[in-house]
Amino acid sequence: MQMTKKDFRDNLLKAVAEIDPGIAEYSFMITPVPEQHVKYNSTDDRIRLWMMTEKNTKNRQFTLDGAVDFLVQPNDRYPLWVRLNLVESDGRKALIELKTSMRFRTPSQLKDNGKGYPPFAVGEGA
Repeated sequence: MQMTKKDFRDNLLKAVAEIDPGIAEYSFMITPVPEQHVKYNSTDDRIRLWMMTEKNTKNRQFTLDGAVDFLVQPNDRYPLWVRLNLVESDGRKALIELKTSMRFRTPSQLKDNGKGYPPFAVGEGA
């Protein structure tokens, strides 16, 4: 499976539309989720220790392109999974939390929820 930054962005938009197709404006909060009993490789460690820090993510809201730029890493590396949760919405604008794996993998390794837009899934239990 091949994926570009544009594909990743398009997949994020498909997941946002699943939350509410009427959302015209959105911003994102990125919340890195430490995973227990998994192995991080050297790329994960670099991203986890340098980028996915509280300083870079806490109390920060990202635009669509800002979130994509933050999450897409060089050498075609993407978060293994990303769960979207609606934080607040007024029907037109929405704040969406992106709970993100701190393991970054190639497109063929990304988690797919069966809906065709990996690595995104909607909801807590997704």
